[in-house]
Amino acid sequence: MPTDVNVKRTDDYSIVYIRWLLGEPNGKILFYEVEYRNLETGSIRIKNSTYKNITIRGLVPSNAYSFRVSALYISAYALASCTKEIVCLFLP
Repeated sequence: MPTDVNVKRTDDYSIVYIRWLLGEPNGKILFYEVEYRNLETGSIRIKNSTYKNITIRGLVPSNAYSFRVSALYISAYALASCTKEIVCLFLP
């Protein structure tokens, strides 16, 4: 299961960089699934990565988002990591 999910905003507030560590593996990992939800609108998007990091683009500034990372193993779908929430805002 992915652990220590870290979400970092960039200078462009519509982009975040997410990285994570891998806890105890349950076998060979096919890919990671990153689900992110706009908490203002309820819309959900999913992106996949074969690496332990991903860049998410197209976020709406001033909206709150939650991010969840899961690992897909050859044998089974692992439990999702804990949810991490951030708020993307434009600075004056």
